[in-house]
Amino acid sequence: MKNTKSQIQYNWIFVIIAGAVILAFFIGFSQKYIDLQNKRLAAKMAVDIDEALNSLRGSQVYEAIDLGLKTNIDFDCNSFMINEYFSKGISEKLIFGPSRITGKTLLVWVQPWKYPYRVDNFFYTSGDNMKYYLI
Repeated sequence: MKNTKSQIQYNWIFVIIAGAVILAFFIGFSQKYIDLQNKRLAAKMAVDIDEALNSLRGSQVYEAIDLGLKTNIDFDCNSFMINEYFSKGISEKLIFGPSRITGKTLLVWVQPWKYPYRVDNFFYTSGDNMKYYLI
């Protein structure tokens, strides 16, 4: 009788440990999947922003680029980073703006640089939660 009782206790311990391992596997898998989807979304958003800037190159306009959801865009000299997941190079564009833009909309103002002929365009960027007063 004693042997059966201890065997049942060992079975329950095994079931609990095996259940914890299976649960940890599925939790880890879901975390990796969420991280992969965030990186994928950031890469698609970076390509869309780059294509929108390229389409604005030949004009002098003020454009609002809808990002769809609240996004952090970090600019530095040679690239911009979306939500700290994906970085896209911008070495061929002259982009001015704050180092971090947070919001659902990216505002872009394109101004041609003429010295004495057209050289390139300046892209002035801002977020939808910022205000500028030009005097």
